[in-house]
Amino acid sequence: MSTSTPDGPSPDDRADHTDRTGRRVPETVRSTLQELWEGESLLAAELAALAGRTAEPGVAAAAERLAAVSRGPAAWILGLLAARPRTGPATARRERCAAPAGVRPGRSAADGRALLADLRRVHALAGDNALLWDALCCAAPATGDRALLDLAAVCRPRTAEQLRWSRSTLRSRAAQALTGRAVPWRRSAAVLFAVERADDPGGSLLPDGAGTG
Repeated sequence: MSTSTPDGPSPDDRADHTDRTGRRVPETVRSTLQELWEGESLLAAELAALAGRTAEPGVAAAAERLAAVSRGPAAWILGLLAARPRTGPATARRERCAAPAGVRPGRSAADGRALLADLRRVHALAGDNALLWDALCCAAPATGDRALLDLAAVCRPRTAEQLRWSRSTLRSRAAQALTGRAVPWRRSAAVLFAVERADDPGGSLLPDGAGTG
């Protein structure tokens, strides 16, 4: 019976996977897989940290669930590579997705701006992973490796879920966090809709009654 470790499949699990597939992916694809392992592992850690900092039970529960969504692909990648990926590039990825300026670790969980900063970081990490998954989805058919195709097909949609959650959660809390005033979501949604459709780039994006006492 195989065992597992906190970092993913055990050496026995990885050896079984290698023997069963008998494939070696190109080094360029392997490097992308290593980046994805690092990215998904980092995203899982950030989501778990957000869950521990927020004072909102609903946000905490969703973040914990989405952290597990990243742990699955990370373990799967380890099995496909049949070896633990290098950890060197992880430092560069952390620097590129560093916490926004002016936001200090250990800040109060009651600080709405702190939650926005956490959500921005999660969204940036998930977006980086999504682009890597897109690249892998495009490259996988050329490898002829069914395991690689399955990995990309299953895991890319999960990253899209993380992106949707971080963005929608930020949008629903931004007004209160930045102004101290709750704004009905329909008003915020109207502004966002106009901006995204580029219906009114001139500056009259506020719906009737928005911004008044």
